[in-house]
Amino acid sequence: YFLARRLARPHKPMSWGIVYNKETGRPLSQVIARVFEPKYNKLLETQVTDAKGRYAFTLGPNQYYATFQKEGFTQKNIDPIDYSQSIEPKGFADEIPLEAQKISSQE
Repeated sequence: YFLARRLARPHKPMSWGIVYNKETGRPLSQVIARVFEPKYNKLLETQVTDAKGRYAFTLGPNQYYATFQKEGFTQKNIDPIDYSQSIEPKGFADEIPLEAQKISSQE
């Protein structure tokens, strides 16, 4: 009975987004995640990822863009995030790969 109940229950959607290192696949902590409203370029919310690289934003019906940055990595921009057709607030939580910056050696 318990196995059938477990298999019949739908999976919950992922409630956390994860920022990870593109080369290694490991989660990145201390990444600064920001969400902006593009019309006036207004910062709405800032979060710092935890030790497991997790973050999440709740966004209302509008258009947004997000930036993810960490020292030693190339900044990643997600544009557009379009929730303008949504009636209720929705969670924004994607998997975001960050690339390590290439260090150029000057001789």
